[in-house]
Amino acid sequence: MLVRCAIRKVPIRRITPRHFSTSINPFKDSNEVSKSSEYRVLQVPEEQLEAVGALPGTVPTNIEQATGLERAELLGKLHGVDIFNMKPLEVNRLGTMKDPIPVDSFYKRRFVGCTGYPVDSHDTLWLDVREEQVGRCPECGCVYNLNFIDIGVEGHQHDHPDSDISDYQTGGIINGREISWKAYH
Repeated sequence: MLVRCAIRKVPIRRITPRHFSTSINPFKDSNEVSKSSEYRVLQVPEEQLEAVGALPGTVPTNIEQATGLERAELLGKLHGVDIFNMKPLEVNRLGTMKDPIPVDSFYKRRFVGCTGYPVDSHDTLWLDVREEQVGRCPECGCVYNLNFIDIGVEGHQHDHPDSDISDYQTGGIINGREISWKAYH
């Protein structure tokens, strides 16, 4: 009798189908952001960088719980802007001293990872490219030139005694009480 109760058949319930269309992607496709020489400025007041949180008993979304730079990035994606421009550098030719590969930067110094030409022909070698000098890869000889983009951010006007620190800290993201960024559109 006990064995019979343990082995009794359990009715199999049909699994309720769930559609993936119920999950909404609020961000615009990153392919819509085109690369041009013009930049779009989006101003985000400081109070919008604080999370509002979710209603009691609900699970917060990313935009409801994100704060600071993460929230600024999500708000940028809602407007179709990649504020950190995380796309890889397009190297469709070998950069030479006469025709180097341009590297856009909001700072006067940038580190560039060279993987060779054709792409992935050698391990990644990191180059220090500055506004006043080109960077040349010791492995493949590809030359990179810094294209400094002055975004005109106020608020950080003083110089640092160490030139390396001043190169990185001129500009910045925080401008007074507002966070501003410029990105390709």
